[in-house]
This record gives sequence, structure tokens and C-alpha cells, in this order.
Amino acid sequence: MQTLKHNAEIELTEMYRDTIPLLEEYQWEMEEDRWAELIVILFSGIGINPVVSKQAVDLLKGLNLLTPKDLEKIDDEQIAFICQVLLKAEMEIREAKLAAKALLKLSRLINAKWNGYIQKWLRSHGEKMVKELQTYLIRSGVESQEAKRIATLWLQNVCNLPLLLEGDPHIKNFCSKFKLTEAGLADILDELGLNACVAEDLLAIHNEQNGSVNGSGRKSGAKEKKPATSKLNL
Repeated sequence: MQTLKHNAEIELTEMYRDTIPLLEEYQWEMEEDRWAELIVILFSGIGINPVVSKQAVDLLKGLNLLTPKDLEKIDDEQIAFICQVLLKAEMEIREAKLAAKALLKLSRLINAKWNGYIQKWLRSHGEKMVKELQTYLIRSGVESQEAKRIATLWLQNVCNLPLLLEGDPHIKNFCSKFKLTEAGLADILDELGLNACVAEDLLAIHNEQNGSVNGSGRKSGAKEKKPATSKLNL
């Protein structure tokens, strides 16, 4: 099973790299960027200049010292190094200590509660939102499964939530190939740091290129985009 999971990760990574020019523009293509935005706002919220906060987060991100998974097994020497990085970003000593403490505390909470992935928290609430909106659509006369599909697509599009469209044929085919559940695929995407919305379109484009029909209805075909600079975590 672990070999199949690893093969699925490799195929998704290669598929992503091959399909980058055809993917739409996404605000949160990589989940790490969503976390980085939270930390910029966190630093700013404790009184640090927003420009300095952004500069500090960019430095930490480049050193792989930003995400909860990066900080899961951090030692005292690395904590001291983080403070030095924050000072290099032009924080004052007091600010650097406050920022490092806040980052580490929040990261430990996310590691403990959501296995290090804030997108798991987003997904859990997104699934509740899908169910609630589904009930409103059903009351409006929409059939149950179609109501769920509409609710999921809308939340993907307007909120960019890391949700998978249940029953999507491209997802089902990929999961079947690697003996995965949809929850198992979501876990892989979390580990790769790839937004589930992006993965859905990625699978649709890949299948269209191989002669399959796009069944999700989320996109109406591939469009050119600017060259991507983000990479999967492999």
C-alpha cells in the first residue's frame, strides 16, 4: 500500500510539472502560501510592521523554517537561528522573540490537532459548509447529489477551499488506479502541499489530453497561464 501511495505522489508531481502551463491562475495554488499569509498577519497582529512581517516570512519560507511540519522537531539551536533570521528581517529584538514564540506555539497546535496541515482544518469546516448549503439547494428544488455538487463547486470557486468534488470521475479513476479512498487522496495532497482544487483541474486536464471527458464542470477547458514558480514538496 505504501508503494502505491508513493507511486501516486510521483504521478501527481510529474503531472503537475507537465501541466503547469495549462492550469488556471489560482490564488492559493500551494497550501504553504496560505499558511505563509496567516503568519504574515499573525506577525502584523502582534505589532510588527507588515512590510517587515512579509520580509521575515519570506526568509523563513526560503529556509524551510515556516510551516508546522518544518517546525515539528525543532531544537533550541534552531529556535535561536529563527530569532536571528527575524532580526535580519529588521525586527527589533523584542519583536523577534514575540514573533518566534507565536509562530512556534501556533505550529505546535496545528501539529497536534491537524497533523501539521492547516488545510485539514479548512477542509473540515468546508465540508460542513457544503452540507449546509446542500440543504438550502434541496429546499430550492435541486436533487440531493446535484445540490452537493453545486455547493462544492461554488465553495471551491469563491473560497478556494481545499475540497475534493465527491464522485468526480477523474478523481475516482485516479483513486481506483492506486487503490486510494478520496480521503487518502486528500492526505496525499496535504503532504504534497497542493490545493485540492488545483489537483482536480490537473486530473481533468490530464484526462482530457488522453481522450477522456471532463466530468466535473469546474473548468471549461485549459487556459494559458504565466509560468509557475511554485514546486511540489518532492
